Amino acid sequence: MTKNKQTYSRKWVERQIADRLGFYYCDVADIFNEFENILKEIIAKEESLRFTRIFTMYLTKMKRRKGYNVDKKKYEKLSESCYVSFRASKALLSKAKNENPIKEND
Repeated sequence: MTKNKQTYSRKWVERQIADRLGFYYCDVADIFNEFENILKEIIAKEESLRFTRIFTMYLTKMKRRKGYNVDKKKYEKLSESCYVSFRASKALLSKAKNENPIKEND
């Protein structure tokens, strides 16, 4: 991310949706809370989610491996670990690169 760029928060997005669609903020916040719960359930089941035109969420598992501990200055065995990964959709990536802007009615 480049310096001096705005970083938006979840609350900002919730307020934008409420204002643009004429919903109460608390209703939109409830929707986002439930969406968060759904994401957590998907992660707990070790499954993935394709949120069309926005992102794909999936788990990346790292097997046990040997890694270098900088503090101890020696190699150690690292246990298996799991990461949640997000990949932006082609539509978002093209928008970021200013290629084929997303149409409002899509």
